[in-house]
Amino acid sequence: MALGGLITAAGIDVPSAEGDAMRRLGRHYIPARYPDAHASGPAAAHYGAADAVEAIRDAEQILAFVDASWRGVS
Repeated sequence: MALGGLITAAGIDVPSAEGDAMRRLGRHYIPARYPDAHASGPAAAHYGAADAVEAIRDAEQILAFVDASWRGVS
């Protein structure tokens, strides 16, 4: 959770819902980018539409949190 760690180090509390979203998105970083990351087949065999919807929702939630945090700092 590199982003969450940076935010926390800056003195901004990361709510648990946003921390959970960051962890879920983080799990997709390597397997979704590299075709040989899964020993049992290509990444496409391990992801479906629901995974994409959840990842987009998580990303939107994190972006909203970062935007709100940024507004609070400036």
